[in-house]
Amino acid sequence: MKFVASLLVKDEMKRFLPLSVTHMLGYVDEVRVLDDGSTDGSYEWLRGQWRVKIKRNSGPGFFHDESLVRNALLDWTFEGEPTHVLSIDADEFVSDGQKLRDALESGELWGLTMREVWKADENSLWVRDDGGWKGHVAPIVYATPKFRDGSWKIQDRKLACGRTPVAIRRNLRETVNTRIDILHFGWTRQSERQARYARYAEHDAGRYHASAHLNSILYEDRQLRMSRFDWPEGLPKDDILQRVT
Repeated sequence: MKFVASLLVKDEMKRFLPLSVTHMLGYVDEVRVLDDGSTDGSYEWLRGQWRVKIKRNSGPGFFHDESLVRNALLDWTFEGEPTHVLSIDADEFVSDGQKLRDALESGELWGLTMREVWKADENSLWVRDDGGWKGHVAPIVYATPKFRDGSWKIQDRKLACGRTPVAIRRNLRETVNTRIDILHFGWTRQSERQARYARYAEHDAGRYHASAHLNSILYEDRQLRMSRFDWPEGLPKDDILQRVT
């Protein structure tokens, strides 16, 4: 088995990138990264990491056409000849990587429960449980066949194209629910929410994500429904908390 994490990066060095990559290297064999034009040292840091393979995106960027960038990452990932792929972002952490690796003994498509972490403190994680932010099974781990036809591409869509190839999306009924969480910390930094909302409002404007979903990025806590979760063992809690504020 060669288990490869597939990762798209742009200017993530001061966020969660060093922590997330170090964490995933504890349970995958290799990390394949496509850098989408970082200028903050992310590319240089990644080049120096053992078992990390990185190249720069030579085409248009993410917000010009996400599917082009995702397909470039997919092609780069397949060059590593993985038997299994985890499609993950630089601000996400798998709650139990070893359990996930053990689960790959059977089946071809595995789902992790996506949890949108909105707040975090020393004792707890608080995840959104309202609207389009609810926890859901994300089919982002899959086995790769030796021979792949044209359906092993990301769907052609400028935004919200998904991370997995069309061939995988056609077989979602076969997804094995691992009951393992993937924790997305990208929204925990309140200082970034306005800027991130502005980018999506400009490039999306309700065409790919519902306007109500985008607007809820800026909701106050009293407008949200959240659930409390314990910190999973093995996550670098103290280091993550330093980046949440």
